[in-house]
Amino acid sequence: MLQALVVLGLFLTLPWTMVPPAETEANPQVGETPFVFPATAIQADFNGTGWNLSGTSWDTLENEVVIDRPSVAWSAPAGAPQFPRSAACLFPIPERNELWLVGGIVDPSSQWNDEEESSLIEVYDVTNGTWSVSPSPLPNVQSHAGCARWGDVLVLAGDLPLPDGQSSAPSFTSGLVQRYNLTTDAWSVGTSMPGDRAVGKAGYAHHDGVLYAAGGVNQTGNAMAV
Repeated sequence: MLQALVVLGLFLTLPWTMVPPAETEANPQVGETPFVFPATAIQADFNGTGWNLSGTSWDTLENEVVIDRPSVAWSAPAGAPQFPRSAACLFPIPERNELWLVGGIVDPSSQWNDEEESSLIEVYDVTNGTWSVSPSPLPNVQSHAGCARWGDVLVLAGDLPLPDGQSSAPSFTSGLVQRYNLTTDAWSVGTSMPGDRAVGKAGYAHHDGVLYAAGGVNQTGNAMAV
């Protein structure tokens, strides 16, 4: 009797646990078929609202209507600048339907060390797809400048002249700033960048009438943070 009471006492002190019901195999659903969107509805009026589903197709995997992606193709415009160059500024002038390629470094031939800075401006006519040389070049040669526009004024700020090809002496930036007024069609020289902050090859951004320069090079071979 005592042994039975001990066993009963142990049983009553054990925690209760839930016993899940035995798993049974679910009956497969029979007779279900994916909804097929009627082909005639693709071009039909959509919900009677005047909208139609042209330019769409039916996704059989997701069972839904999807919008067809438009085709996109790139094309190269005919012609090219007469004087291909590097380190130039490119200004979009949408009101004239033009692009201006300004300044930079020109390599006139395949000869070694014959590159030179340029004051040249070439204009691309978007409508006609043609390039032409502007009759109003930069007042001074300029390359590796930052480019910005405020209203009718184009600004080129900073520079990095080419080093002397005949010596190892480095070249130094002058902090040159040049401006073009689209209303008067005239170039002018602006206030140079501060001497200890003058750079070329910098990252530039402009906002609310202020031009910001980040990083850049103040002489060939050296970099400084601004």
